[in-house]
Amino acid sequence: GLYYPVTSNQDLISNEIPNSKVEASSEETEHGITSVAITDWPDFAMRAVLLDLNPYGRVPKIETLLGLISTWAMLKVNQFHAFFRVGSSEATYLSYCKRDYMTLDRYTKERGIDFVPSLDVDSSIKSLADLAEIRWKIRDIIRCFDHPKFVHLGPKITAILLAEESCDEKISIYDYIPA
Repeated sequence: GLYYPVTSNQDLISNEIPNSKVEASSEETEHGITSVAITDWPDFAMRAVLLDLNPYGRVPKIETLLGLISTWAMLKVNQFHAFFRVGSSEATYLSYCKRDYMTLDRYTKERGIDFVPSLDVDSSIKSLADLAEIRWKIRDIIRCFDHPKFVHLGPKITAILLAEESCDEKISIYDYIPA
């Protein structure tokens, strides 16, 4: 963790030193950095943003998203949850190409933000058998992330997994995550 202290120092420096020279009469005013002691910690361990990246909605351009991530980093957001809703239709389920998602993953890591896949299913998926049919789509999405610390599961996929857990068959989300 040096990312957040460095960001705080950048904030202090940018607030202390204006962008332009300040002149008082004919004399230049010197600028310096005031010595400070900071004792700080976040109120919440997880400071997250969830953004719906489904292709059938309004999705920001990749350049816009990179700018948002930089802003979130300055605000010390530490998780970016990218929401994907997967169904049985043949419609596309990714808004960007896989390379763009990998770029986002690297860009967030460089700024101290975890890029978290947030998955749910649409109303066409009602059972474990339906979920098994779209397993390849779920794996395809997760492969766009470089070893995510966790996967955020939405209410519908969670309900299917928990309802089916009472069966004799063992069910785990790990069956859907590529090794």
